[in-house]
Amino acid sequence: MIKKRRSNTFSNARGSFWALWKKRGFQHIIIVILVISALVFTAQKAVEVLFESPYFRIKTIEIDRALSFIDKRHLNVLKGKSVFTVDLKRLEQDLRTQYPQISQIKIIKKFPSRILIVAKKRLAFAQASIQAGTVLIDDQGVILSVGSPVDKQLPLILGVTHHKRITPGVSLGGEDTLAALNIIKEFEDNNTHHLPYHLTKVDVANRWDIVFYLSNNLKIIVDKNDIGRKMDLLALVLSENQLTRENVKYIDLRFKEPILGTK
Repeated sequence: MIKKRRSNTFSNARGSFWALWKKRGFQHIIIVILVISALVFTAQKAVEVLFESPYFRIKTIEIDRALSFIDKRHLNVLKGKSVFTVDLKRLEQDLRTQYPQISQIKIIKKFPSRILIVAKKRLAFAQASIQAGTVLIDDQGVILSVGSPVDKQLPLILGVTHHKRITPGVSLGGEDTLAALNIIKEFEDNNTHHLPYHLTKVDVANRWDIVFYLSNNLKIIVDKNDIGRKMDLLALVLSENQLTRENVKYIDLRFKEPILGTK
């Protein structure tokens, strides 16, 4: 009795399937599913072939000449890997972290088997005395090195406050640092007369009473406003040889007209 019921059930199910199969819409659905499955399978196999093919394994890593300081051993681990598996954004971030001297880095995949790394190198622009130490910074205030010996060829910035951790790659970025960097840039841009002295030190402890010194020990007083105009005025005063007198102690540029202080 039980066997007969099972047989009837199976027979009914088989009959229902064939009845459904005879419907044209159902046949189309099955065909579409089979075609999609075949395409997915083919695509997966094609990807596997590409990822495993020796033709697409990294053989050469080309580095911009500006990045000659990079230890190539840190990049050689990429050789032999599939060019498709390299995470460019992560690699860029790793290099930025490891080498704070790098600026505007770009890593490009050159198929079939090359990686090209191009970038600009941050150049030492000034020094900043901070937390009883000296840091080397670029023209944006990014720290290049910590604990560097004082370089007399670079301007020294005093009065900088920074409450975060001091480490290469971090930007000082405060208003005092940016004001000092702006003064240095404007002075150098306006020094078109090739004067025999250069800017040696900037003290930004008081942004309303900023003091900087030239290599002839001349003291210049400015504030943080309208630095470009003040540097133009200073360049004019210096070029007119008005400082030949030994009794000139400082030049105050905080007012409409420059004030020459005497010793």
